Amino acid sequence: MAPLRSHLTVLSAACSKYAASPAFWIPAAPGTSPRAWSQISYKQFYEDVELAARSWHKVLGGAGLSRGDIVGFWAGGLSYADVAAFYGLSLAGYIPQLISMRLSSGTVVLELLQASGAKALVYDPTYTLPGDAASWPLPTSPILPVAELKQFSAAPLPEFPEPSSPESPVMIFHTSGSTGGCPKLVPYSATLLDNVVSKIHRVAKPADAGRRDVCTWMGSICHLAQNTIFLGSMQHGASTIQPTTLPISGDEAKQLVKHCSLNRLHMFDLGPLIRASKTDAALLSCLKGMDAVFYGGLALASEEAAFGYSHGIKIQNCFASTEVNIMMTSSLTSPVLRPLPDTNYVFLPADGNAGLVELAVHPSSPDYPALYVASRGQSTAEPYRTGDLFSRTDDGGYVSRGRSDNWIKTANALRCDCGAIEAAVMSRCADVVRACIALGQGRASPVLLLEPMGVEMEVGLLKTQVLARLEEWNSRRYVHERLNGENFVVVLPSGALPRTAAKGNVQRALAEAKFKTILDEIYAAA
Repeated sequence: MAPLRSHLTVLSAACSKYAASPAFWIPAAPGTSPRAWSQISYKQFYEDVELAARSWHKVLGGAGLSRGDIVGFWAGGLSYADVAAFYGLSLAGYIPQLISMRLSSGTVVLELLQASGAKALVYDPTYTLPGDAASWPLPTSPILPVAELKQFSAAPLPEFPEPSSPESPVMIFHTSGSTGGCPKLVPYSATLLDNVVSKIHRVAKPADAGRRDVCTWMGSICHLAQNTIFLGSMQHGASTIQPTTLPISGDEAKQLVKHCSLNRLHMFDLGPLIRASKTDAALLSCLKGMDAVFYGGLALASEEAAFGYSHGIKIQNCFASTEVNIMMTSSLTSPVLRPLPDTNYVFLPADGNAGLVELAVHPSSPDYPALYVASRGQSTAEPYRTGDLFSRTDDGGYVSRGRSDNWIKTANALRCDCGAIEAAVMSRCADVVRACIALGQGRASPVLLLEPMGVEMEVGLLKTQVLARLEEWNSRRYVHERLNGENFVVVLPSGALPRTAAKGNVQRALAEAKFKTILDEIYAAA
């Protein structure tokens, strides 16, 4: 059996094969005009990762940790320093538990660490721990800037780590949230990560074998998408540009093409760039010149997709989940999705959704998330149902049709459990709220629409009271799952929410359409 591959073996191979080639483009200090990017080679990247590994081995080993221990990694994940620190943590032999900056509650972070059995936390020093570091029940250590890692150059470098077994975890992600008020752990086994390496190698293959791609950063290294994109880029010797802002603006996209020869764009929400290109000929020209405009996590509106394809933009749609990773991709000329080769998916009839099917992963598929399924107390002999719905096309492809539950996808492609928001409101505010619904598909965060119980109360006071009762619950959510103030609560007349005729249930899709103008105004003013 061939050795299992990981992010570390991919990096090691890339350093051997592409040592002098650029791995990263890092922006110059803000205010530099014109904006400039400096290059970091694969050789330099690996040396910085080794320095980070030396530092973690000394600091965490000195705190009593052993190789194979789980260590929380709480960071923005949007900088080169974060990437070097994360890879270094793995190279030192620890299992990173990746925690996004979008989870800003230190109390919830501690709960996640306790749930995984983590032995320490390394974190962005700008984040706030509950109390002080000395009072924490776990050792903590700040993530250092790359320049400060040189002080550890004489520290010993641990042996290259090997997984203890094919099914042992090598890193841990999290879902976006849950009804229980705390994200769920999503462990990645050595076997699953090896399969991810295979899948992204195919997806990230350059259009021109004689040229190495220049790609954009997609999101935080603490989330599944960017972590996977790096695996694809490194296998093909591509370089990654650290942008000045995310999502990338049209103006910056044009600068990246001009100054860095960008030819592969990675984004979650592609819609704003497509819309901007309709009135910006230079941006449209840049997009048309890309070898691939890759997006995933958030559906592209049909009119925007039609504009892009008809104008020669090579758009590739990708469908993935945190639990399974990439499952389906499209061609560069159509958004229709097809399962990746060497997978085994089943499409089950969707309950209550005539004509739709739900994607499930068969236990025999190499990307079956056995560790995650077992951690949920479910049988690993049964297909893993993703909850994602699709319609079939005449030629055997699939088009995403949302989910079978109360979850939505926000603008950054992270999931938000609207049902949990609604349940929290009704459990705390049933004396003043008759009915409510949380909306915000494709938006930055949710909006709560509610019908009052009928008690006499001024609208502003009602909003204040609802938010006050939700305050502690709201603070435990990811940033993109929170109700961010009174402007994100709308009080409607009784009976205004659209309901089903049979059971009187409030219908989310109809509500999104009916109140679109109100939602547009709220987000435009935010």
